[in-house]
Amino acid sequence: MARALRLLLTVILLAAPPAIGLAACGSGPASPDAQGIDANTPNTNDLIPEDQNLSDCIGTLQRPDCGSSRKADVNMYIAFGVLMLGMSFIGWRIVVGVRRRDRNVPPPTSTF
Repeated sequence: MARALRLLLTVILLAAPPAIGLAACGSGPASPDAQGIDANTPNTNDLIPEDQNLSDCIGTLQRPDCGSSRKADVNMYIAFGVLMLGMSFIGWRIVVGVRRRDRNVPPPTSTF
């Protein structure tokens, strides 16, 4: 089991840098003409409120009526769930490692 895990980690560590390098070398953003979009079309953002002055909404605390219903869609909950699963896995591995370490340590002996 440990040998297979070591082999898998080696393959991942050897394959990751070239994969990241190839991903970084991809083509940049295409020009608007290549996508068939008129360059004079204004960009819209669903997260920016249209009926509120944007400078009133900037700050450390979100003010009422400065948000959008698009901020809390299902993708945010999926990302949060994946993040929590990852944190749970890390915590589980720490617990397993500590228990394994403590199981192999002999109990202290008294010298008195």
